[in-house]
Amino acid sequence: IGTFAPDEFKERKKYFLDLLESQDKDVRVKAWEEASALIEEGLITVDDVKERKEYFLELLKSRRGLSAWWDIKGDTKLGSKSLIDVGVITREDAPFFLELLEFQDECVRAHAWGGVGALLDRGILAPDEVKEREKYFLELLESRETYVRVRAWSCADDLLDRGIVAPADLAQRKEYFLELLESRSEGVRVKAWSKVGTLIEKGVISVDEARRRKKYFFKLLASYDPTTAIDASGIVKELIKNGVIPRHEAEDLLALNVISEEDLDS
Repeated sequence: IGTFAPDEFKERKKYFLDLLESQDKDVRVKAWEEASALIEEGLITVDDVKERKEYFLELLKSRRGLSAWWDIKGDTKLGSKSLIDVGVITREDAPFFLELLEFQDECVRAHAWGGVGALLDRGILAPDEVKEREKYFLELLESRETYVRVRAWSCADDLLDRGIVAPADLAQRKEYFLELLESRSEGVRVKAWSKVGTLIEKGVISVDEARRRKKYFFKLLASYDPTTAIDASGIVKELIKNGVIPRHEAEDLLALNVISEEDLDS
């Protein structure tokens, strides 16, 4: 809204609504990020936004627009409403989202499967509809594009808990996950290691399989990228708990100030 008072903004809302249709996808993504909040504040209406919904859905089919999935999920920690919560996305949009679950572009498809939990929880999709398309998800677990593959494995445990995929489906493909633990990309590698504890607990991989690759995790702790090192340090406690990092090695990390006493006592 900037410096506009509410009444002034309402007079100029056409300019904002035009941004929801912008040909510049980066601009359009930014505008849709604000839509739910503006509806909540009464500055624009649900109908104003629903009339332009096709422009939002189009973003979800483009790699440049995939951050728009946050507008589907919302942010429960910050209390921000999603487009589902404010009534823009409804059950009538189910055919579109089901199409995305089978989408040819694996990156687009992986983001769609990552959003399945939110779509199920809010009644946009039904479990049986998703289950019928599980083969399109399982393909992603073996993707040659490591970014796609790690995104798929990142939501695999949630789909397992929901009964969409079976433990055997994941276990049969575990080598594709284990490869990610050694990825040359630190971003891919740290994301994969963040799922190790969960996949051990669910019986998909073994402690020994993860332990044999722990040197690749230790390299993340020493990364020159501070964000990577911080993210990796946040995983240590889970790896100690699951026995991937033995007690004596954890004590060495403590001596180097890589972890805290709290991590060691996990």
